[in-house]
Amino acid sequence: MARKLKPIITFIATLSLAEITQATSIYDDQYTRFDIYGQIRLINSWDTEKNKTIIGDDGSRIGLFAEHKLPHEVKVFGNIELGLDTQKSNSNNPNSQFQLYNRVGYVGISHAEYGKVQFGRTYIPIDSVAKSNLGYNNTGVLYFADVLSRNTGISSGYVKQENGNTIYRGTGQDIFTLRLPHTIYLETPLFKGVKFAGSYSKPSEGSAERDHSDILHAYSLGLFYQNALGFELATGWAEAVGEKNQTGKKPQDNMFGLGVKYIFPDKTASIGIDYGRLQSTNVVVVGKTLTPTSVTGNWSAHLYSIGAKWHWPESDTGLYAGYGLRSGDKKTFDYTKQTYTLGVDKDFAVMKSKQLLLYIEMAYNHLHSKNQAYEKDNWFLVETGLRFFF
Repeated sequence: MARKLKPIITFIATLSLAEITQATSIYDDQYTRFDIYGQIRLINSWDTEKNKTIIGDDGSRIGLFAEHKLPHEVKVFGNIELGLDTQKSNSNNPNSQFQLYNRVGYVGISHAEYGKVQFGRTYIPIDSVAKSNLGYNNTGVLYFADVLSRNTGISSGYVKQENGNTIYRGTGQDIFTLRLPHTIYLETPLFKGVKFAGSYSKPSEGSAERDHSDILHAYSLGLFYQNALGFELATGWAEAVGEKNQTGKKPQDNMFGLGVKYIFPDKTASIGIDYGRLQSTNVVVVGKTLTPTSVTGNWSAHLYSIGAKWHWPESDTGLYAGYGLRSGDKKTFDYTKQTYTLGVDKDFAVMKSKQLLLYIEMAYNHLHSKNQAYEKDNWFLVETGLRFFF
């Protein structure tokens, strides 16, 4: 028997409207369930650096989740999620035509007493560590961890033009702190507020298909804790090793992250603090011409951020503020970036089980670097966004 449409909302637990997740059941009987979900995300941004307004898509996606119950409290499940740019045209130009791309795709098995395991393209544990990213595109430093550029997973796939044909090679751009293909993910059940998670990724492509810096293997570990008093703690580690680059060595990236969050007893306010350390080794060093991402050797950077959010349940309105600091060492030309963010969001119930979110976010960025390739050190950004969850 089909069940009543039911939203699955994590808002109360996180006090972040950015993390609302909804799903609509298209089939549900005693043992099997199919859910469809998605987000339409539009954004209008203006900043003093470009001095122009940009209207575009901000990561719209649609997904399908399936679950089947087996005897002895065992469940098997699968999830596929596709991303799309709703503002692309129907052009034949590959730079502007509409296309779908893969975000996640995995299958797994779970048990209430033993946890779960899943296989495929999936999120990895360190992606869930951040606690200060209470806004949208400009809060938190762990989720947006890139300081200058990654050392692994940076291939565009393009190699060269040969006899009028475009030659491609490589496994694409993969972010080792977000989600990776060919991954096994393990998670323990929650025990007294504590759970552990781990993942290992090893792309299956042979060496002939891989390009410089394509990820050879990666792993991530995470520990998560929460209690009834509103306290949350998360910590994690992620590391990736890539195919040999122009140095003849295998590049490597790693990141440590620690996040702490407190939700006040009346659940109308929360505060989160994050710390991280990002390192890159066996990097391609600066050449004769400086670029904004140039480095002079293996480098490291410290990441700090704090965020706070207030929520008024009567009007489903939120106010949030944040500060983030990315501080690189001498090998990064003493790169330092500070971001101050202030924003307001409002949630609307639409069509019984759907939600519409509107927000405005302002951010001031101050960047200091001894690298002369940076033309501007300060810029102000204003973003207005619309997100429809179904």
